Parts: sequence; C-alpha cells; structure tokens
Amino acid sequence: QAESVRRREVALQTVRMIQSAILTCADLKTNLDLIVKAVQLAGFDRVRIYEYRVSTERFECRAWIGMPKEFDGYLIPREKSHFSREIYRTAETNPRVLLFHPKNSEFGIDPDAGPLNKSEDQSWAVRPLRFNGTVCGQIAADNAVNRREFSQESLDTLELLGGLASQAFANERLEFEAR
Repeated sequence: QAESVRRREVALQTVRMIQSAILTCADLKTNLDLIVKAVQLAGFDRVRIYEYRVSTERFECRAWIGMPKEFDGYLIPREKSHFSREIYRTAETNPRVLLFHPKNSEFGIDPDAGPLNKSEDQSWAVRPLRFNGTVCGQIAADNAVNRREFSQESLDTLELLGGLASQAFANERLEFEAR
C-alpha cells in the first residue's frame, strides 16, 4: 500500500508538471515525452502516443517509452484492423480507456502484434484522444515485460493523462494555425 501511495503522489506531481508545461506552451515533443513517462509511472511497462494524421488516415507514433529504438514514427493505418477502427470510432463518440484482451476479443489477434512484440495472450489499454470533436490520436500501453494485470488506479491515471495529451495536440495545432 505504501508503494501505491508513493506512486499516486509521483503521478499527481507529474500531472501538475505536465499541466504547467502545456500552459506555458512547451513544445509538443516535450509534452508528449512527459506524458509517456507519467503513464509508465502509473504502472505500465511500455507506452506509445500516436498522432492521428487526417491526410493519410494513419496513427503515427510521436512518443514512446519501453519500445525498441526503431519504433519511432511507427504507422498504423486507421483501416488496417478492427482494433484501429474501434479506437477511431471510440475517439469520435466517447473517448475513454479501452481494454483489449486478444484471447477474449471478437477482433482476434492484433495485426501489429509482431512489430509491437506482443504475445497472443497479452492485453493492452488504449486511450483514444479527441479535442473539440476532432480525433487527434491515442495512447497505447501494456505490460509486456512484467505481465501484470492493469490496476484500476493505472487505468484511471491513463484516462486523466489522455486528456492532457489531447490538450497538447490541440495546442500544437492552434500554434501551427496561428503561424
């Protein structure tokens, strides 16, 4: 329980730091790097943040932790799998944390399981991102290394950090439009 309290305190401190960075217009890369670290501190081994590119209809990895170096820029086409279509649909309608359990899934095995180095029985959590009605990305997290189940506390933190990631993407777009 002491570990849980410590983890919660660190996560809250990190959330405050991210909020401050977003409010002071830190660049997107800095904000996303802070967010992936915070998600990892919340109890996930590996974390990836993808930005949704409307022009190509793909999710592009913009920040990650716990993944191989060559993972930077990894692309997932929106229509590639039932998983990516479900994530996009949820982002459009009601962004919330989704849990995928391949063995119990109507969708079967994730077609990105190989490049993501996932086993057939590995669960993962995804928080679709949306701001002002526009899909802007997703945060995907798993425990491929320690194989722990996700705690409710970890999922709640992922939900909160998803809102901050959405805000970070929105700020970047507003800055781009202002230039």
